[in-house]
Amino acid sequence: MVRGTAHDGSGEPRAVYVGGVGGIIPAVAPGQFAAIRRRFGNEGAKRQGIMGYISFSREELDPDDPDAGLKALRIGQRLVNKQYPGHPALLAVQRDGVGGLWHVHFLVSAVSDRDAVHIYRRKPRKGEQPEPDGLIEQQDARAAGRAVSSAMTNAWRLQHTVDSVLADEEFMQSIGLTAYDNEALMEERRVGMADRATAAELEDQHAGNDWRAHLRAVVADAQAEATSLDEYRDLLSARGIELKTRKSKTGTDFGDGVPVNFSYRLTDALGKQRNARAGGRDGIGDELGSAATLARIEQNIAPQPQPQPQPQSLPAPTPALQQAAPSFSSGLAGLRRQRDEEEHEAQTVERVAAYESPSEAVEAPEVSTAPPKATKAVSGPPVKPRRRPAPFVVETDRERLAREMREERQQPRPQTPAEQYGFGE
Repeated sequence: MVRGTAHDGSGEPRAVYVGGVGGIIPAVAPGQFAAIRRRFGNEGAKRQGIMGYISFSREELDPDDPDAGLKALRIGQRLVNKQYPGHPALLAVQRDGVGGLWHVHFLVSAVSDRDAVHIYRRKPRKGEQPEPDGLIEQQDARAAGRAVSSAMTNAWRLQHTVDSVLADEEFMQSIGLTAYDNEALMEERRVGMADRATAAELEDQHAGNDWRAHLRAVVADAQAEATSLDEYRDLLSARGIELKTRKSKTGTDFGDGVPVNFSYRLTDALGKQRNARAGGRDGIGDELGSAATLARIEQNIAPQPQPQPQPQSLPAPTPALQQAAPSFSSGLAGLRRQRDEEEHEAQTVERVAAYESPSEAVEAPEVSTAPPKATKAVSGPPVKPRRRPAPFVVETDRERLAREMREERQQPRPQTPAEQYGFGE
């Protein structure tokens, strides 16, 4: 952390600036840490220190400005004092990464060497009234010789401490910087992992080893096919990706009552093992997380609507010609015309029958094999043919009207209005 040459191959010292907290001198820091452990009888402690780092973007601290490195050191010291009060620490400022950005590494002694009070903010417990920001301030008095607590090593509280340091206007102005909302800045940058490319990602892309893009593509294919969490795990395993689940209150329940979050492990094209978390600020994207995966699985197992056959449009039937109903006058004229035709036919038949002689009638001869009979002489006037009596037929209203009109024409018509209407002379 302090010794050695830079990773960028420049041959310069890796640590540009070094510093300490709680009386730690970088040149003799290992001996100081050992003396603290002996003082409080923790020589055999399994955990002897806590390591971490904080990095700054180009917009926050200019990599080409040497003074910006000193400002990064001051921010790191402020952070350690607030997050690990009473614990000595060693800090080193570097910029030998791929992007050449300023970042601060810190090593904190696991054992404190002085009394202190740890002040931090936490989420309210049941029955507690939170402050406007939804948190509660907690103060823990800590005696010298105590080990770091879980509140100090909690990643969420560490990030909250970083945000509070960068938002402290008095402190930031004292080192020549302007306070800002780090949480809002991080949220603004995180617009989606598919559109975000860090310096490390760009280096992998140029080397033909874009394992993040490969992971996203494989996960998208598996999500499109999986119908359960086990099937999703098997689809990823078949393509060399291991799915790791961890219990989390903010995770997603897949039906067994245990909410989980996702992370992935794979080997890149260069044979290096890679670990990637789905969500969070440093994750590779919420679209690879447990909530998005469960939503796709539910979509895959949901019954798909069947397409309904479209009704075929048939040509409209040609409307039939409607025959207008005959009026009373037209019906009466037709009955009269029919009556005249019947009377004309009857008169013609009577006239022909009256002038027709029986001797003039020609009958077709009958052919018979029997001997001819004696012919009987008939004398007297010719016999007029008789008309057959009309069969009894029930009259309809139409026929009755025709008959009455026919009888009316056969009666003599009155010559004067008085005679016509029966007024008399």
